[in-house]
Amino acid sequence: MALHLLPPYEVRVTDELNYEFINRDNAMIMVCDSTDGKQHRRRNLFDRWFHFYNDGSLATINAEIGEDDYELLLSIYFKRTNPNRERLIRAFSELLNRDFYEIII
Repeated sequence: MALHLLPPYEVRVTDELNYEFINRDNAMIMVCDSTDGKQHRRRNLFDRWFHFYNDGSLATINAEIGEDDYELLLSIYFKRTNPNRERLIRAFSELLNRDFYEIII
């Protein structure tokens, strides 16, 4: 069975995500950093939720920012029908263009 067809692990988190994104027009930015080396595992958990519950009504944009030995994995999740969709995409794009290295230090 494909990984994205398996249900997510954490039921409480899944319930909260489903409530916030399937039943409402909310958006979420997820940031996974590499300080403990588990950034890809975290993103995989969210990807798993997204692919398992997405009926086509949700959208995500993923990005990676790296600097030497530090990596950030960023994602934004939102409903395709969100009335602020274009604003969300612009804000996420602006976030990616910030100098994260200054913020991290």
